[in-house]
Amino acid sequence: TIISIDVNATVVIKDKAYNMTNISKAVDQVILMAYDYRGQNSTRTGSPSPIYGEINEHSIWESIESLSGRVPNNKLILAIPFYGYEWQTFTNKHKSFIVEGSGALATYKRVKELLGERSDIIKSWDNISKSPWLYYMQYGAIKQIYYEDDRSIAEKIKFAKEKNMGGIAIWALGYEGDYIEPWEVIKRENKN
Repeated sequence: TIISIDVNATVVIKDKAYNMTNISKAVDQVILMAYDYRGQNSTRTGSPSPIYGEINEHSIWESIESLSGRVPNNKLILAIPFYGYEWQTFTNKHKSFIVEGSGALATYKRVKELLGERSDIIKSWDNISKSPWLYYMQYGAIKQIYYEDDRSIAEKIKFAKEKNMGGIAIWALGYEGDYIEPWEVIKRENKN
């Protein structure tokens, strides 16, 4: 039997909600929900699951560092998303301001299908967050999606290994649809 607890990645930074030292002693695994650093209701676009962040931006690295000395890294499980978020934005620029109320979940499956359907999508890579993002036009509106792809999933697995974490978890199973690529990445990175 393994006893685990899921914790919000930004709450552990502030350490007001949980006594992580005591929790760590009582469980076998602490699953760090390393997503929703940005969400549907954010005011600016950006990675929901950034490995690193710019000044004043929360990140997975910051969450892990905040747990140092309170939770052994080998007890930490890095929960990674099989999704991102899509917003209508005011510009096509990186970290653009968002049109209020326009946020929606963008599963791995949704993004793969969108990329397969359209040839006018402009894809980019954010080298700080280690995450992809894209923009396109829809009925005259600018749409941006910050999402997970095979490269960003591999980056998160490598990060977990570098930090000697206990493994990874995924939110949520099924968000990949019938695409097997994320599982191939996990299998490949597990061998390395």
